[in-house]
Amino acid sequence: METAVGVLSSRRVDIEVDYGKTLKRLLREAKFNSRPAAINSKNFSFQVQPGRKEKVFIKLFSFGPRTLTEIAFQEMAKKRWRQLDIREALTLAAQHPDLQIERPIVVLGANIVSYSRSERRYALYLDGSAVGRYVCLADWGQSWNELCQFAGARKRSIRFK
Repeated sequence: METAVGVLSSRRVDIEVDYGKTLKRLLREAKFNSRPAAINSKNFSFQVQPGRKEKVFIKLFSFGPRTLTEIAFQEMAKKRWRQLDIREALTLAAQHPDLQIERPIVVLGANIVSYSRSERRYALYLDGSAVGRYVCLADWGQSWNELCQFAGARKRSIRFK
């Protein structure tokens, strides 16, 4: 199987994350047309931190056709970008809704195991079209197609390459 090595393209956007918001509120603000029931506070738990807000830089990486999850992880880590958590992913969807309509966004850092009976791992997947915007759970171990962008994050204080 052929896999991509290296970044074909990237795009950077800024978001301001409010860590005081609950998952329910973040989902409501993102205004998705649909989402699976498995995206809930049981599967994606985090501590709400009232008053904490941070600017976060997001970079969307494109690696090419049939990119394996491990390759995307390695390539992003080489460039010192970490994976987004679910709060950052939903904030990205709310503050930049058109990005997921242009091309799907894979959020490898926001993942769950055992979403179904299969004991598989699933990643958050932001998708859309002219009809609407969706948040899904996609098989973490698959090879991703060339349309997929992988979201990486850095705090504002870190210098960029």
